[in-house]
Amino acid sequence: DDDGSGVTNFAGELGLEVSTKLYRTWHDYKNGTLEIDGLRHVVQPYVNYTYVSDPSEDRENLYLFDQNDRLAEMNFVRVGVNQRVQTRRHGKIYTLARMQTYADFHANKQAHYSVDALAMGTDGLSEPDAEHGALGNLANRIEVYPREGIEFWNTMVFDLDEGELNRAELGVKLGRDKRRQLSLAYIFRNEYVPRSLYSMGSSLLDFTGENNLYAMPLEEAQWLKAELTLPINAKTTGRLALAYDVVDGEVAHSSLEIIRDLHCWMGSLAVGQDNGDFFVSVMLSLKAFPSMRIDGGI
Repeated sequence: DDDGSGVTNFAGELGLEVSTKLYRTWHDYKNGTLEIDGLRHVVQPYVNYTYVSDPSEDRENLYLFDQNDRLAEMNFVRVGVNQRVQTRRHGKIYTLARMQTYADFHANKQAHYSVDALAMGTDGLSEPDAEHGALGNLANRIEVYPREGIEFWNTMVFDLDEGELNRAELGVKLGRDKRRQLSLAYIFRNEYVPRSLYSMGSSLLDFTGENNLYAMPLEEAQWLKAELTLPINAKTTGRLALAYDVVDGEVAHSSLEIIRDLHCWMGSLAVGQDNGDFFVSVMLSLKAFPSMRIDGGI
């Protein structure tokens, strides 16, 4: 608090996931053009129940440092299914297509602020003005790999409670080597407030990247994105990224990033502009655990 004192904040989670795997094979099916030598369809349905208790300290009494300071009670069931279509190529199993689908159903409502409101935590936002209903998101992502080095993807996230499409993506990625790739994408985002979804012990898919504990109101937007990655030398890679805002008719983001292999670490230095603001970013991440990273920017 303002006097330099602190509190211990407790929260607990109870979770259960049940899943199984079904498959069917067609060993004799072949197609020379698509390099198909037999087919296998794998279906993995699952049900995930997650309950997170209200923490011992109310989130409004804590300074916002990270997601843990935004914890609130969550009680929901996720029903999903993951599917893959596979074949054999060069003596190995090759995935031709993948589809991931899930739907969330909540036992309690989540309070939120309107999209037109100011950012959370500012004056005038002491009380929420709406609540999310029990029905959550219905999300689907399809990835197709017709040839090595070619990937098409499509993502759609539909709000079952509001009956609206919250996000849609359509893109293509070219390049077998991760250091030599070109990706192009169109992204649509509706005007909405994301739901808070969080788990300490389970990996929950989020096809928007926005359903976190911050739950900030978002405005409608459309982008055309391009990203080009090319090697500079054996251990250094360059990446150029551009995002064009279709609604405002201007470049919303542009950046140049230099990535360096530091043996056990990966380091990167990026400079660019985001919505008119210049930035410099430095990041270090462990190669074996890329989610464990140290980053900073100005």
